[in-house]
Formats: sequence, C-alpha cells, structure tokens
Amino acid sequence: MLRKLKFDKILLIILLVGFGLRVAGVEHGFPFIFHPDEPAVVRSAIGLRFDPNPAHFDWPHLHLYLNYFLHFLYIKFRIRLQVFGLQESLSAYFPLMWRDPLIFYFLSRLLNVFMGTLTAIPVYLAGKKLFNRSVGLAAAFALMITPFHVQTSPFALIDIPTAFWVAWAFYFSIKIFQEKDLKNYLWAGLFIGFAASTKYNGGLMAAMIPAAHFLRTWKSPNEKLLDWHGVKALVLSGLVAGLGFILGTPYSVLDFDTFIRTDGPKGALWQFTNVGKVGFGQQIVQFFQALTSEFARDFGYIFILLYMLTIFYAIFVKRTKEIWLILIPSLFLFFYISGFDKTRAHYYTSAYPFVALACGFVIVHLMEMIKSKWRYLIPILLFLVPLWISIQTVLLLVRKDTREITYEWMLENVNPNDRIVYNTSSFLPVMEKFSRNEVEKGVVGADLSFGKGYVVLGLDTGEIGKELAATEGLDQVFEVSTQGRRGPYVFIYVFEQNQEN
Repeated sequence: MLRKLKFDKILLIILLVGFGLRVAGVEHGFPFIFHPDEPAVVRSAIGLRFDPNPAHFDWPHLHLYLNYFLHFLYIKFRIRLQVFGLQESLSAYFPLMWRDPLIFYFLSRLLNVFMGTLTAIPVYLAGKKLFNRSVGLAAAFALMITPFHVQTSPFALIDIPTAFWVAWAFYFSIKIFQEKDLKNYLWAGLFIGFAASTKYNGGLMAAMIPAAHFLRTWKSPNEKLLDWHGVKALVLSGLVAGLGFILGTPYSVLDFDTFIRTDGPKGALWQFTNVGKVGFGQQIVQFFQALTSEFARDFGYIFILLYMLTIFYAIFVKRTKEIWLILIPSLFLFFYISGFDKTRAHYYTSAYPFVALACGFVIVHLMEMIKSKWRYLIPILLFLVPLWISIQTVLLLVRKDTREITYEWMLENVNPNDRIVYNTSSFLPVMEKFSRNEVEKGVVGADLSFGKGYVVLGLDTGEIGKELAATEGLDQVFEVSTQGRRGPYVFIYVFEQNQEN
C-alpha cells in the first residue's frame, strides 16, 4: 500500500509543504513552555522511566509511551555521542541537544509535527479509494493548510496524534464500505482503539465502522443488512478496538480502581463529568454555532463552507453513500461535542480529516462541472486564503512571544533586590526565572508603598480596567504589543517608594 506513494510526486510536495509549515514553529517559546498542557505530556513521559504507571488517567497513555520511547532512543544516542567525545564539538552547532528538559519538549513537538504531516497520507488514500486521486490530493492539501491543524501540530499535545489514528481508521472503514473482508474490520478497530488510547473522544469516531458496514449492506442485492457474518465482524472490530485501547493504556486494567475514579483528574471518568452537559435544546444551538462560527474560525470559513456544501449536496442533490460515509462520523462528533457545557476548539480535531475529504470532493466536483481551462482557478482561489492564514500562523510561531521579549528586558534591567508584581498566570514561566526576587501575583491591592520594583501587566484578563488603574502615577518603562506576535500585550511600570514616606 505505502510503496505506491513514492510515485505520486504531488503528494510528496504536499507532504513537504505541510511539514515545512509545521516544523517552522517547533521551537516557539523556547526556553519557556507557555502552553499549559504540554508539561502534562512531557513530564508524564519522562516519569515513565521511574514507574511505567503514570498513575493518572485524565488522558490515556498511548502518546505518553510513544514519547517515552522517543526520549529513550535519544538518550541512548546521546550517550553514544559522549562516548565518542562528540559532545563538545556538536554543542556549538546543536546546543539544545544537552539542555534538559527542553530537548525532550523539542523531541515531543517534533513527533507531533511528523504525525500531523503524515496524517495527509491516510487522508489521500481515503479520498483516492473513495472517489479518485484528484480528490485524495485536494483533501490532503486541504488538511495540510488548515490553520488550526498547522497551529497545533508544533506542540506536544494529544489532539493531532488522535486525528492521525482516526484518519487511518477511516481509510480501513472505506475498505469495509467497499469490500466484505474481516481484516478491514480488525484494522479499523485497532486504529480506533489507538485513537481512544490517545484521547478518549477519539473513541467516538468508532461510529465510522458500523456506518461503513450498514452503508455497504443497505439495499444491497448480495448482502443482508445484518447477518451472522456482519455481526461477527462488528463484534470482533469492537473487541480489537478495546484491545488497542488496552495496549496503549494497559494500566486502565492493571490500575482499574484509579481508572474509574470520578472525584478528580486522576480518574478517566472525571473527564466526562468535568466537561459538563447541556440540555438537548442548547445542544442543538451549540451544534449550529460550532459549524458556523466556533469551528469555522479554526478550520477556515472557506473550508467549512465547502463542508456545508457537501451536506447540502448529500441531502438535496445526490444521496451518495460515499458522501454520507464522510458526513456521518464527523456530524456525530460535532453533535456530541456540542452537548458539552465546556467546548474547546481542540475537541473537534478528530473531525479534521473528514472535513478535508469533504473539501476535496467539492473542489474536484466543481472543477468537473466547469469544462473550460479556467476550472484550474477553483482550487487556487479556494486554497489561497487558508494557505495565507496558515502562513501568518507560522510567522506568529516563528517570531518571539511577547513574554520572551519581556524576559529579555527584565534580564537586563531587573536587579536581585527588586520587587516584581505581575497580573496573570501566563507570566508564570518567566517569573520562575526570577526566584531570587520578591515576586507577587496580583496588581490590584498590591502594596507598592515600599521598595523598588516593577509592575508587569499583561492585557489578557478580565480585570484589566482595575489593573490599569492600579498603575496610575507610575512611569511606563517597557511595552511590547501583540501585533504579529503571540502572547499578551505587555506593559511594565517602575515604582520606587520609601516605606517611611
């Protein structure tokens, strides 16, 4: 299967473009880790060297083990370099190699970059097998330039890897849809198990397997809708999915009591209660909001419009089983997530391969409807805006975060005896570097009547009006805007008071 890919030069170009967009931001924020979820992955993976049981199930463990394996191989490689006396010479060119734990964040991010990029392969294969090569290529490119996918791939998180496993499960679901072969049920189940063992909501995409089965057998002259062979195949697929989950998260069985806890983040079931639940009416409202605004901002309004056109086509133009095979799993995920009281953009990441395939289908279909030579303008025009947004996203990741610039200024200007008062937890990684100083969080109510120091203010909180008022009368000594940068808009004020006054 994969051996044929080397002959498709266009797919190779797409993969190179996707990799370039993602790897460019892999060192964003260094030497700081600003994303609050990255330490949960990397520290847990590092901790596996001491205990193979992470002892918490807020996230399943497959991606932690993959990260640990990568870290283990790197440590062995680094020891080899030291044995041959290459550390000093290589340090001049690759200083990050010996910076613990930063190098492990780099490796974990790089793993996600590769998994995010390689997701284009099962998307391409799915589009090619379900429709034709052109749809596969268009879908793969759509995924590679999806803004949120580009933005999230260079971080050590679990959403992009989940989508990777989901995409492979869907490819084998297409094979279920097209042919009656038990091995396809088993492969699809295994990859669904891996998806669920990476992030629990990856298991929701198991809907694609029965969808593929029933769409194949629906009104089929050669097969019953559900016979013994069909039941056996679906049951075995479910069992293999469970096995795949356990292979990735073995302590869900070995430490079952912790796994089923609901009273805190150590238990898996806590995740399902933590997101909350809304009523059915509100779920309907949030479902349409997700499609028309929330999800559209991350996937791109052009791509989500193409996805909506696919829904329109399937309902009102031509009710093809192939289209519904794409729509059923993705719409199910959209609707299910919309029932949460707390919804986040990354909850929908598993739907990205399906939306990309829908986009590929519509783009190629529009080109086939237009017979003139101008039809080639369609993919150019439809891809141009998402590509430009993704490039802007990459530029934001490549440029220094406002907090990095703030740190560099503070490093030059803050003395060990100076007080530091700051207003938001997003500054915490920076403030940890100033452990010798008296550091206080909370601008409103802070006593600035003694000592000398600085107020570090980030414009990313709801209390900003009061916090700005608390700096009245202070001299502003530093400012860095968010124009073209990630991070908060930063102001620094200096205060110098004598307690006796």
